[in-house]
Amino acid sequence: MLVTSVDGRPQVKVIDFGVAKATNRRLTEQTFITSFLQVVGTPLYMSPEQANSTGQDIDTRTDVYSLGVLLYVLLTGCTPFDRRRMKQAAFEEVCRIIREEEPARPSLRLSSLDDTLPTVAAMRNIEPKRLAASLSGDLDWIVMKALEKDRDRRYASASAFADDIGRYLLDEPVEASPPSRTYRLRKYTRRNRKTILATAMVVLALLTGLGLHTRELEQLNFQLEESVKGLNLSLAEEDRLREIANQSEREARGLQYVSDMTLAGRAVRSGDSRLVSELLGRHVPKKGAADYRGIEWHVLHRRYSRSTSILATMGYPLYYLAFSPDGETMAVAGGADSVVLMDADTGEIHSTIVTGHGEVNGVEFSKDGSMLATAGDDGAVRIWYTRNGEPKWSAAGHDGESYVAQILQDESVVVSCGTDSVLRMWDAETGTPAGEYEYHSNTIESFVVSPDETLLHSIGADDMSLLFDIRQRAPIAGSRIQHAKHPTGVAFAPDGGFFAICGVDRMIRLVDTRTHRFKNSTAREPLQSIALSPDGRLLATGGRGGSIDVWSVTHPEPDASADSLGARVTGDFICRRRWLRQGPDLQSHKDSARLFLPGLLPIFVDTENPAENGELVVRISAAWRLRGWKIARC
Repeated sequence: MLVTSVDGRPQVKVIDFGVAKATNRRLTEQTFITSFLQVVGTPLYMSPEQANSTGQDIDTRTDVYSLGVLLYVLLTGCTPFDRRRMKQAAFEEVCRIIREEEPARPSLRLSSLDDTLPTVAAMRNIEPKRLAASLSGDLDWIVMKALEKDRDRRYASASAFADDIGRYLLDEPVEASPPSRTYRLRKYTRRNRKTILATAMVVLALLTGLGLHTRELEQLNFQLEESVKGLNLSLAEEDRLREIANQSEREARGLQYVSDMTLAGRAVRSGDSRLVSELLGRHVPKKGAADYRGIEWHVLHRRYSRSTSILATMGYPLYYLAFSPDGETMAVAGGADSVVLMDADTGEIHSTIVTGHGEVNGVEFSKDGSMLATAGDDGAVRIWYTRNGEPKWSAAGHDGESYVAQILQDESVVVSCGTDSVLRMWDAETGTPAGEYEYHSNTIESFVVSPDETLLHSIGADDMSLLFDIRQRAPIAGSRIQHAKHPTGVAFAPDGGFFAICGVDRMIRLVDTRTHRFKNSTAREPLQSIALSPDGRLLATGGRGGSIDVWSVTHPEPDASADSLGARVTGDFICRRRWLRQGPDLQSHKDSARLFLPGLLPIFVDTENPAENGELVVRISAAWRLRGWKIARC
């Protein structure tokens, strides 16, 4: 790439983004190729796949990497990897650095340029302190997305790269975003596998030694207690020592109590119900023990009880929650190879179905409640009898993971989706394939079916949402919607006249199923889940930061908000929504409403009549619990 002057103005000219090399003979029209399994390229601009020497195909994403290096240089005045280090290192070490080491973000790299930062800033007509701040955020992530080691995570083309830079210049949301903690942890584990294994062995050895040492201490304590018993202490001396010990214990307990109540007060204000529960629970006296709690404990507990309730606690993270048609049974699934069936009001466990999925990503009841459909990490789709937990049939399902499976009894089929971007149908009786439809270019993360089972709306990781005619087995013309960032939740109105979509772009769209016209509203943060009340007048959304908002469909403005969930809504799974009538645990609140959230993702449950006392009860499962909040309605 060259920059020249044309009529006194700088002009960029692209010579060649690719790399070619003639080997063993003169360059002719038959030798315009690069030798197989040779590493060719300028190291400072070379992509990881060029440095791999495995014969991996080189495509336009390699050029995107080189463009990312060029943008890095334009922003910071230096290349991602230190030029002197790369020059001094051996060739194999250079290739290893390119393949394995992560370059610093541009804003962090500037902070290390102590000597040259003033010069770099002066060339860009900006103060040194403001230069790093101007790069932090969107520009950092645009550059780092172009420099991803995994080329599948880079921009697909130079034009996509340019479009994101254009969005930044227009102050629009950019496609690039920080990598998730799970992704960074996975990369770190692969890169440091030997070190982590060695550390684990050392920790295991330390724990073993600590166990042996603890046993020795217990033996010494026992011997000490026996020695104390043998001492001929006077009653006065023994009472004095006991009083000293009790006084020390009271002081320590008092200090711990003050500290915990201070933290609990902050947790109540920040909405961290998990921490509030833990701190208050430490000071609940055991049966027969003295109660040292003060009025502050009861005040905090009353505030906490108004905002949250716990239905059940599981031993693993919860991803999915479904209710039987009569509303009496709840199916809970998540980070375990089982589906737990429990009472929807008391949390009492009725039975457990071991699925064989590894982890269960989705579970749905049939219309009559006699069967369950499950989907999981093994990509399979399975149907179970709810009466005895016996399997009806199992199908190989999807390449990769399966996310949602639902029984459509009107059509006598089972519909499923997963990571292979294919919507699949199965005969509900036999499990034989009944059709497969590929209208998304990437993972289908979720779908919902209209109340009359004639329409299906799917959302995918390709930033597309699509309305599908179940009877015609085809998408409806003009129903495809392109989103700025991928949609995460969708819900049908009870009459099927419209549906609502939310997504990472914070947009809420209400779409007419006949005209496909829609109106937009903007939430305060990226959204994960959405649901509509039975009368179609209220809309509920769950945000990735933990917020819960209730909106009016007629005038899309928030009507009410719940406290924070106390944990980030991860967005790893998209959940279906079901509405449920009042349960016996709410008899004191006539016509009260309940809002359910499975895993860290909301499911909203309401009744047709609003609560007379103006309260909306919220239940969620977060941090392995089914927990809930009450929120005031306008």
